[in-house]
Amino acid sequence: MEKTAQHVMNGLAGLIIIDDNDSESLDLPKRYGIDDIPLIIQDRAFNSDGSFNYNPSNMDIMRGWKGDTFMVNGVIKPHIDLEAKQVRFRILNGSNSRIYTFAFKSGKVFKQIATDNALLEAPIALTELKLSPAERAEIVVDFSNDSGKEEIFIDKSSGKDLFKANINKTASNTTTLPNKLITLDKLTPADAVNTRSFDLGGGMGGGMSGGPSRMLTINGKSMDMSVINETVPLNAIEIWEVRNNMGMNHNFHIHATHFQLLERNGSSSKVAENEKGFKDTVLIPPNESVKLIIKMTDYADASSPYMYHCHILEHEDAGMMGQFVVI
Repeated sequence: MEKTAQHVMNGLAGLIIIDDNDSESLDLPKRYGIDDIPLIIQDRAFNSDGSFNYNPSNMDIMRGWKGDTFMVNGVIKPHIDLEAKQVRFRILNGSNSRIYTFAFKSGKVFKQIATDNALLEAPIALTELKLSPAERAEIVVDFSNDSGKEEIFIDKSSGKDLFKANINKTASNTTTLPNKLITLDKLTPADAVNTRSFDLGGGMGGGMSGGPSRMLTINGKSMDMSVINETVPLNAIEIWEVRNNMGMNHNFHIHATHFQLLERNGSSSKVAENEKGFKDTVLIPPNESVKLIIKMTDYADASSPYMYHCHILEHEDAGMMGQFVVI
């Protein structure tokens, strides 16, 4: 409790790639390190001796701490030599709180093929991709006609370069991205048997005066390891409505499951096409709301409960987290 942000800052975080038969059967780039590249994007601050500088103020805790140096797979402004072909990037926002808008400086179009938990049903063409902390996405970029060129991957939100790709290798084992990927086994709102509400809130309160550090809440309560906040029936389909009642960004992450995003601010039309896959983390901007549909398919008792929380790590550490069991 209360140390997650510090642990991640010190390096206790990573990316695990899980593929299934659907992914393996499709004509997607699959050669690790050649045309299948993981990208763990993080921001840091450094002391003069090269050690990490992480000493968040109370305002940093409320707004989320941000570093002034960007790292990709632990390297500052790296470059990669790529073949002139389709390349798959598996992206993790591994930062404590920074929300990135990824793009190529040239405006190059790419196609998103997966969200946090699964492939999308079809590739979606984008020129930029927004990810909040812990969100993942897979994109495929076609460099087939870019031999001899360079492309710079950037964060449009900060205007900073992240890495440079040199397209200077002869293509081998080329792939052709299919127009259809998979069919998702989606849940149906009419089958939901229960609706739960989660209000994200709190304030600086005692934290500003050196008081208790747990100043953020879900449904008016800060995280308490001795309390089970929700009891969810096994295999029941439920609607979870999550509201951000504050003037700052939050996101919402649920352990041990995936969900579908049904609505933003009461409207299904406000859900972006690339948010319609299976996810476990969703961004909720200030004073906005989301509606999710969820089905828990594995047990959890009070000795090892699951959690839901804001994945802006300073917010999680400040109490914006709860526990639930599945019975």
